[in-house]
Amino acid sequence: MEFPDDLLAPGEVVAYRFRPHPTILINALAWAVVGTAALMYVMAQLRTVPPSEGILTAWAVWFLFAANVIRTMLIWRFTYYALTTTRIMWRTGMISRNTIEIPLSKIDHINVGEGLLARMFKYGDMTLSSTSIKGKIVWRAVPEVSTVRTVLARLRQEDQERRTIA
Repeated sequence: MEFPDDLLAPGEVVAYRFRPHPTILINALAWAVVGTAALMYVMAQLRTVPPSEGILTAWAVWFLFAANVIRTMLIWRFTYYALTTTRIMWRTGMISRNTIEIPLSKIDHINVGEGLLARMFKYGDMTLSSTSIKGKIVWRAVPEVSTVRTVLARLRQEDQERRTIA
């Protein structure tokens, strides 16, 4: 069963679901490649480091970059977002899970930010402010962020109309 189908109330429908844009994986991989290349260049220029220590250092740094790539892959794989007819929900975590739900009526502001590359690859960051959570909620690398914002605004309007009628 796909998130959040097991958490829906009677009559509640998922209007939109997504996970972070895959560019977060490319970003981590790019840092690993560039960082490893830079390390190898610096070590080649120094030439004072004994070869055995240099190789050990290179492997240690490469391991850190690889661990960051794996961490990013796990974050991407185990992060889910859902917009329903009554609330927004998101879940993170593989071993210990964290699920957050906010009623649509408690969302005050929606802000969308897209840089040049983000616009080219059709993703962006979405910042929400809510009366039910202290501070701002920031969703990073939201795919089709303009569409998500439009759907969320429509759902908020429909929820407000339902509450006015009831």
